[in-house]
Amino acid sequence: YESGGFLIISPAILQRDLLTGSLLSGRIAGFVIHDAHRQRENAPESFILRLYRASNKTGFIKGFSCSPEVINAGFHTVEKIMRWIFVSSLSLWPRFHQSIANELDANPPEVIELHQPLSPRLVAIQDAIVACVEIFGKDLKKASRNSIDTSDLTKKTIMSSAFDEMIARQLDSIWHSTSQRTRALIADLKTLRRVLQYSIRLNCVDFYRYLESR
Repeated sequence: YESGGFLIISPAILQRDLLTGSLLSGRIAGFVIHDAHRQRENAPESFILRLYRASNKTGFIKGFSCSPEVINAGFHTVEKIMRWIFVSSLSLWPRFHQSIANELDANPPEVIELHQPLSPRLVAIQDAIVACVEIFGKDLKKASRNSIDTSDLTKKTIMSSAFDEMIARQLDSIWHSTSQRTRALIADLKTLRRVLQYSIRLNCVDFYRYLESR
């Protein structure tokens, strides 16, 4: 912290350091929130920003999101997210903006990419999960032809983080009349995608513990 600069810190560590006084809010110039559309009122990030704003009224807070379909879903979603992260203004930018391209061309970032190969057993686990996703996706197409637009229901879209929002947007008004089988398939696909994500996010012990808890 004393050396300054741009730091990427997990919410748990930052929350502890702010509460214990290891990091003073007055020393923080500002926050940049990645995937701001994922923020919730009771999220750790919201609590951290509340602590920060309570003692630092001049620091900046900026949230970024590349998922406009998530922000458009629901009722007053944009206003809620802005309130949760203490942001008062909204800017909408196209995905490819010439001024951004010019800035990056003038100051190209130095990117160092490290790749850790997966173990054979983990590759086998992921292949099995993807196979299950394909089977469940086909079943979902058959079970929900009259309630879900299945034209975009491919393995790629199911595995994407926007799948839940896409399904929720289509079924929001008719969820009460959706069959139990369709609901179960959607929940199972969500679980499978979470298992796939956890397979590379968690260490082997925590991943095994998660599987045993299901």
